[in-house]
Amino acid sequence: MLLWDWAFWDKRFTMLSQGVVPSAGGMGAVGVAALAANALCLLLLYKHKDDDINMRSTWLCSRNDVLANLGVMLAAALVLWLGSPWPDIVIGGVIAAMILISSIGILREALHELKGKADPHDLSPGGYRVESCR
Repeated sequence: MLLWDWAFWDKRFTMLSQGVVPSAGGMGAVGVAALAANALCLLLLYKHKDDDINMRSTWLCSRNDVLANLGVMLAAALVLWLGSPWPDIVIGGVIAAMILISSIGILREALHELKGKADPHDLSPGGYRVESCR
């Protein structure tokens, strides 16, 4: 996830410097198709999200994918309406930040498990261990 986050920022800075306006139609079409697939995966994973760190990570990635797909569809509509690359860049930045935060949360959980301190019942509503937020 962290590598993808870095690649995202590199691509966005290149697009911004060249003034490229993304294809709103392509963005929307891919967003809709990906949303259908990712929503199904998220639904199938939901009952297993608290089984262990691997399933938790998989569920968080799927949740992020669904949210990212919704963001892509919103960005596509705004790019079409405004004729500007900025909606794609801003919403893409929000998506990248969400992925970065999830990555850090999963890394913290994995470290706690490696240290033998993990307790599956101390999760906050946001999906991260309560002690990792302090």
